[in-house]
Amino acid sequence: MAASFAADTGGIRGEFDRVLSVEDAQAWKPHPSSYRYAAQECGVQENDMLLVAVHPWDIHGAARAGLRTVWVNRTRTAP
Repeated sequence: MAASFAADTGGIRGEFDRVLSVEDAQAWKPHPSSYRYAAQECGVQENDMLLVAVHPWDIHGAARAGLRTVWVNRTRTAP
């Protein structure tokens, strides 16, 4: 799972209770069911979650599913 590898490699894996993968969801992001899968796995409502991402399509999909979002602008240019 790429997310686990990145967290392990970055030395931040211990900061997270769980690492989920869209590979285990019923559909790939940005389909709303992929974000709902994460909420169900964590035992919370979608509006209690926050997605931090660099891809606008991911932010849009999460917002459509009811998550709060934060977009990280890695290019430091206007969207």
